Amino acid sequence: MIKDATINIRTNTKIKEKAQKVLEANGISLSTFINNQLLRAANAKTLRLDFETEEPSEMLIEDRMLDSSLQSPKIKGQLAKLGNMV
Repeated sequence: MIKDATINIRTNTKIKEKAQKVLEANGISLSTFINNQLLRAANAKTLRLDFETEEPSEMLIEDRMLDSSLQSPKIKGQLAKLGNMV
């Protein structure tokens, strides 16, 4: 497969260095690893992603807080009443 595209990404220097050490210890370059992941994503019908090791963004934190607040009995009751009105 011809590699004719360039991708520039921004990442944390320490994370990049740690990842490169792991990859190099396994005989894999960062470029090869990223190309492999892109190929897997392109060919997959589903993706397995694990974001639990990342620090959550403010948006994700707010989203999770909203989700948990919507689960409170008070809010559920109010939403049920609204649903009955419609």
